[in-house]
Amino acid sequence: MAPRYDRSLSPGALKLLLPDGPLRFLVSDLPLYRDDPYAFDIQLRENNTLMYYRGTTRLLSVRIHENGDIRAVTQADKAYGRYPSSKEAYAGMMREWKLEEANEMAIAFHDYLLKSAEACKNRYYGNRKEGYWQNRLCIDWGLRWQTNQQFMIIDRECVIGFDSEQEKRAFYDPLYRPYNEIRNQLQKEACKIWGKAREKPFGDELDILALDSQNNLVAIELKHGCNPGGIYWGPLQVLAYRDAFKSKLAVVTRGIKKLVEQKVLLGLLPQTALSRLPDDAFPAVKTVLVIGDPNLKSKCWDNLNRVVKELNVSKTDEDRDGLRLITLE
Repeated sequence: MAPRYDRSLSPGALKLLLPDGPLRFLVSDLPLYRDDPYAFDIQLRENNTLMYYRGTTRLLSVRIHENGDIRAVTQADKAYGRYPSSKEAYAGMMREWKLEEANEMAIAFHDYLLKSAEACKNRYYGNRKEGYWQNRLCIDWGLRWQTNQQFMIIDRECVIGFDSEQEKRAFYDPLYRPYNEIRNQLQKEACKIWGKAREKPFGDELDILALDSQNNLVAIELKHGCNPGGIYWGPLQVLAYRDAFKSKLAVVTRGIKKLVEQKVLLGLLPQTALSRLPDDAFPAVKTVLVIGDPNLKSKCWDNLNRVVKELNVSKTDEDRDGLRLITLE
């Protein structure tokens, strides 16, 4: 199978989640946890799957099966079945649910999300670092997006799909090589500043995909001010991811258009989000590095400027070609 960006639902699964569908509660009726509007973020995934994020942890995934009797299968990390505050709710939720059990499932669903959020380790969200900012942006720039906002977030933890690890590496390795070489060269020159050189490549998962007011696709890497290394290596990551999405832009465009259209139908994006979709392919892939709670006294900014210089791209707070840097507090 060719590379893909396929995170939309089948027509049958989509129908179950629409306003008159029996599983509508899975997208429209999240419980309120401690008056926190950013506690849970819903995303669509391959194979008719809904995923519920609390920062960098996935509290729950629900997969809708349509073969034979329609059923919903739930999964979560087994750790939530061991934490005292969530183990009972976990036991009640982790099963196959038949369609006629939708009302019972809704009660278990609410209970599990609240209890697993309570059990969720501090480092995933409660420390208000990268995971907190990821939820916050996906909701403020996604679910609550308004047309006067520059970026509309459409997805997170974004990867181009392949059928095998061999296919994936054959695609990514040549694209990432020049960026890995820049990192390794800087580390060899001054390991006390940059750390020891390593062969481990960058990953293949972009933090966030968005659309801008010119109908461009936007690759966003999100870092927190407490992670100086992540900040100054961030340009290498986001430009590498940009190259990956740019090289498969036709495939990605088709997948994203379908994803955005379904999110609008489900109420996960506002109706006005459709105005951000181009008639044809996205004209370009832009790059943004977002830093939450920046430490302006950190030496990481000097390193960041050096990396940008090595990349030979402009760093600007305006919407021009190059790397856009945004700091948020």
